[in-house]
Parts: sequence; structure tokens; C-alpha cells
Amino acid sequence: MTFSFKVIKRPPPANVQITAIKHEIVKSVTTVAKQHVAERRRITDRFSHKPEWEYRINVHATGLQLVILLKNASQKVGKVTMATLLMWLFETGTKAHIIRAKNGRALSFMGGSYDRITLRSGTGSGSGTVSGGQPTVRRVVNHPGFKPSPAFRNINFKLGGALSRAFKLGIGNGLRKR
Repeated sequence: MTFSFKVIKRPPPANVQITAIKHEIVKSVTTVAKQHVAERRRITDRFSHKPEWEYRINVHATGLQLVILLKNASQKVGKVTMATLLMWLFETGTKAHIIRAKNGRALSFMGGSYDRITLRSGTGSGSGTVSGGQPTVRRVVNHPGFKPSPAFRNINFKLGGALSRAFKLGIGNGLRKR
């Protein structure tokens, strides 16, 4: 049994096809990147010092890289930078430490038990609330420290599947381009 076929339309050259695939992948991954930035903004929207997020999609010969950047990383928040503050909140947490009022002044805060906010998405984010709090004034406070919030790690996990689907969709759309 023999088969014969006739090529009706030639496929584009490989370099043209690869360029089309890369373009379509970037297009589909951009949607996930925007979701990533929106989730980080939502988590930090109650912060008094707002982190500014952006994304970059880097395309190399060996692959594609989605990078979420903190635009104002060097902005001072008290004695530390925004990047350091976010690292403490979301990666390392802090040890117990003493907080002293500046220049003989006093610290004022709501005393009570702290409840970390857990939002619908389950990211466990935000600054939390104090329940049963009373206005408290002190010159020195023994802060107990806190555990890091898993919120950013949860975003990466949550959007990992969407990123994989976007990548596959981009490849498929790129192959269909002529």
C-alpha cells in the first residue's frame, strides 16, 4: 500500500514560526502577569506605605522569564527600605524586639489580641485587626515578633497553573499563525 500527498501550502520558515510562537506566548502570559500584580496590590492595599508593583516578561533564546518587580524597593519606611519591610512581612518574619519611642515621646496603639486577616482567596494577607483593643500609650514596648505571611507564596502557587496554561495556549496560537 502506498500513500501520496501534495503540499498545498508550505509552512513558514522556522525562524518566522519561532518568532510567532514567542509573540503569542508573551501575549498570553501578559494576562497572568497582570493578575499577579493585581493580587499583590490587593494584599498590600491597606498598607500606609504602598508598594508599587510591575512585571517584566523576558524572552531569551533558552526560555521565557516572568519577573514581578517592586518599583519602589529603595523607598524608606522608617529606618528600613520597602524591600526589607516586605521581606520581613512575607518571607522571614521578625524576632521578638523592643520598640522605644523617639525623643522621650510615647508610642500610641490599640492594645489587645491580634487577628491576621484571611481573605476569600485564602491568602492570609493585610495588616490584620486587633480585637477587644483599648487605646494604649507606652514609652517602651516588648514586641513579640511575628511569623511571615504566606500570601506572596500562595499567589505564586495559585497562579502557577494559569501560567502553565497561558504558556501552552501561546505555543498553540503561535503554531497556528501563518
